[in-house]
Amino acid sequence: MDEVVRLIDDYISRLEDYNKVFVSRQTDLQNDIRTLTTAFSGARSGDVQGFIDSMGTTRDLYSKAGEVLYQAKEQLKQLRDNLL
Repeated sequence: MDEVVRLIDDYISRLEDYNKVFVSRQTDLQNDIRTLTTAFSGARSGDVQGFIDSMGTTRDLYSKAGEVLYQAKEQLKQLRDNLL
């Protein structure tokens, strides 16, 4: 049983690491979107709007992935607690 708990703890730790990466990428994308929006404001905004929209979609998907990782981590914690 101890081995199962250690394995669960390892996966919880991995999920926490993955979530940190997703949060970092999400923040980076938000900053990039802000920079592009400022750089291409006005008459040139249409030139990159599709790209900016795609970056926004990617940012939103990172957010959704972070939510899924959080839920998985919480479920593993509950499983671990039930095993103890």
